[in-house]
Amino acid sequence: MDGEWDYDTTCAPVTCTEEPHFSNGTVDSPCQSNSIYGTSCYITCNEGYYLNGTGNATCVDTNTTDHTNMDGEWNYGDTACIPITCGTSAEVQGGYIADECDSGSLYDATCQVICYDSYYIRGDKVVTSIYLIQMI
Repeated sequence: MDGEWDYDTTCAPVTCTEEPHFSNGTVDSPCQSNSIYGTSCYITCNEGYYLNGTGNATCVDTNTTDHTNMDGEWNYGDTACIPITCGTSAEVQGGYIADECDSGSLYDATCQVICYDSYYIRGDKVVTSIYLIQMI
């Protein structure tokens, strides 16, 4: 007499059940809730931040010993979105940039131009720090 196996066990892929969230940035498609193990996507930083690191988020297995946990997690590796800072304020002929805009001012900071005695403002009274993308 022959017997047979009685089971209804299957092996299902590990999934990252939560949507990926990244500080000061966004994670592009196809990463979303219920992404399967190995799904990888690119991180884009918010305006005023620059990307440092690999720029990837990957769904990884958090339980590699007994494989009984279906929940994975998002791994961002060494990726970070770093605030853009503007260096020392530009020199203004016949004046200066107000003290609140010293080196280390954040991107999009606005600062007042102050003229020395016997000079007047020609142009904008307020300047804004900007981020220039260097094209190679």
